Amino acid sequence: MIKKKKLVLMGILAIAVALVMGLTSLPGITGDSLASASETILEEENESCTSFCVTGRAAWDGKTRLGGSLDNPPRSSMSIKLTVNEETGIKVLWDSKPDGGLNSYGVGQKGGGRPGPPGSLKRAAGWADKDEGCLVEIVWLKRDYPGLERFDRQYVLEHARSVKEAVAMCIENLPEGTYDLTPTKDAARAWSNFFLSPSGVLQWANVRKEYSENRAERIQELLDERSWLKSTSAQGEISTGYCFNIFRDRRFPYDAVASYDHDNRGNISRWGHIERTANAHLMEIPKEYTDLLSIYFTTPNFPPTGPFLPFYIGITEVPKTFADGPTNETHVFQELFNAVSYNLESLDEVQAFWESFDHNTLRDKVLMEKAVKKLADAGDRKGAEELLNKFCNDRCELAVAYAKALTKEIVSRGIIEVDVSIYVP
Repeated sequence: MIKKKKLVLMGILAIAVALVMGLTSLPGITGDSLASASETILEEENESCTSFCVTGRAAWDGKTRLGGSLDNPPRSSMSIKLTVNEETGIKVLWDSKPDGGLNSYGVGQKGGGRPGPPGSLKRAAGWADKDEGCLVEIVWLKRDYPGLERFDRQYVLEHARSVKEAVAMCIENLPEGTYDLTPTKDAARAWSNFFLSPSGVLQWANVRKEYSENRAERIQELLDERSWLKSTSAQGEISTGYCFNIFRDRRFPYDAVASYDHDNRGNISRWGHIERTANAHLMEIPKEYTDLLSIYFTTPNFPPTGPFLPFYIGITEVPKTFADGPTNETHVFQELFNAVSYNLESLDEVQAFWESFDHNTLRDKVLMEKAVKKLADAGDRKGAEELLNKFCNDRCELAVAYAKALTKEIVSRGIIEVDVSIYVP
């Protein structure tokens, strides 16, 4: 049993997607007064997730991708939730602390809230389906609209069959002038800590420029590495693996003098004593078989030290290693992060290992999905679901076993020698 070293982490608020497209006016407060009030925001409010949405021709295969990283204190364990709404029959998949979710109609949601100027609250949500995406930003005064503080994403996912339906449900009861909509079709949009990058143009709206600009520039650099939209008639090049790389990026190499409280501002996956990326997730929504092959990828912990694990909407049971109850073993990923935190020389090696693991997952899923489609075409829905269950369960069990092995090797200062198996459908 590994002797855990206590990690002293300051409690910070869970803050999800933050973006500013220009604040709309609210009753009793003007855009100018909101801007003025923003100057008084505490310096601690410098967190925000890095997220983006890729739709249509911006993706190499035309699939919609929506996801992001969650900047938060670490979570020692997690679980995946799978529910079916008896009223609508819509299946919903998300994790135990939902910053996003996916339903059987291929509607995905990524978003959350963050503190705004004093007395106000801001909430941003990204919605996507197989054809398009939409960003919704809501700004309101808590004293005037206290009921808006809780955003019922579960209800929307249990009823929405498209982005348009989801957005309509979101804004149906909002006071006039408190939200802004940004459509996303055949494009890639990224946002992080008060910035939005539509079509490669950065828009700044944060006094914490030293922090947000570095991070925004980094995500822009990564997007610029790909000509993500070659023309109006040709598909782009953004893939799921490329998205994984963005969420895993930590920008700086191993530094022998760095400590656990090292925090290089500008990181996508931030590493630091006070604030870091707790996990990342990505939804991949296909054009066909959305009720079987839409995927919710998530990392159990810090992306550079953990894998992206696939959870298909077509599964009928959650893999036992990620289910609620005594079989849940996701704590091993926190133990691995703990080990790496105090042995930073192993960080590059561990990240490279999980990148290889993900590469094999993406490779093997191509063969598996072909088999699922063949079964579905033949009318064997049960057989297709069983194959998806097996694939997800196998990858989760394998990742848990490898996390244990990596932790043991790091603690003993040995050499990491773990082979990644090949899935055969």
